[in-house]
Amino acid sequence: MKLNNDNQQKKQQMQDLTEVFLTLKKQYKNIYIHQIEDQIFIYRPLGRAEFKQLVRDDNFSDLEKEEIVCQACVLWPEDYDYENCEAGIPTTLAAAIIKNSFLGDLQSQVNIIKYHRQEMFDFDNQITCIINEAFPQYDIEEIEQWDLIKTAKYLSRAEWKLQNLRGLNMEAYYDPIEKAAEQMIQKQQSEENQQDNQVYTEEIEDESPIKQGKIETIEERMARLNKKGGVKKKLTPEELEELRRKYPEMKWGNNVLEETTIESFKDSVDVTSPALRPGW
Repeated sequence: MKLNNDNQQKKQQMQDLTEVFLTLKKQYKNIYIHQIEDQIFIYRPLGRAEFKQLVRDDNFSDLEKEEIVCQACVLWPEDYDYENCEAGIPTTLAAAIIKNSFLGDLQSQVNIIKYHRQEMFDFDNQITCIINEAFPQYDIEEIEQWDLIKTAKYLSRAEWKLQNLRGLNMEAYYDPIEKAAEQMIQKQQSEENQQDNQVYTEEIEDESPIKQGKIETIEERMARLNKKGGVKKKLTPEELEELRRKYPEMKWGNNVLEETTIESFKDSVDVTSPALRPGW
């Protein structure tokens, strides 16, 4: 009974924590979860101004600065006592906050800036900026949450405003993008067509002459099978009956169906086309 109560309590705690996380996510956008032993912390990144002010302030020791970072950024649990907690928690937590704020070293700052600069090659992010420029009352993060129908509507209005009211040459901006998009679409279509043609060609090549309505001699059949890698196929009853009709002069044994392959006739029968034989 106690075990069930413990499980229900843990489930309730996780549900409550999820609700807390989602609520804070709407408010702060970028938040993180960090667990130290049995304690879970939810925190936001440290701001650049906060970090500069803290680093340049010589009135606090390193331990005091760690506690200040935790108090400033930890959103949950509220009013956590960092002075009387287990040793090492403020140090570990403050280090995680600074690292995920990309303020620990210069290379981290360069990397995060490069990453977001690279994102601007994405046309979708450029659309967001165009709409924000024409309608500054909408925040960039708000625009990113719109569905495509609303985005397309505001993009068309933004283009009209920027070109006709501000005199910006939107065609000069869009031409390279549209040409690049068209080239990419054409390349994809070309690759798809090549794949379709290849599949169609392979299907035609795999079809037997009988399926294609052609007459094939035994020699031709042997050559085709050898070309495919020497595939040997045992005769079906229908094929055996057809050979008996074409070559009545041969002595057919009772076990010919089990032992005979087309290649076994190579040296024992006349391979002249039936149509060219006298009396056929």
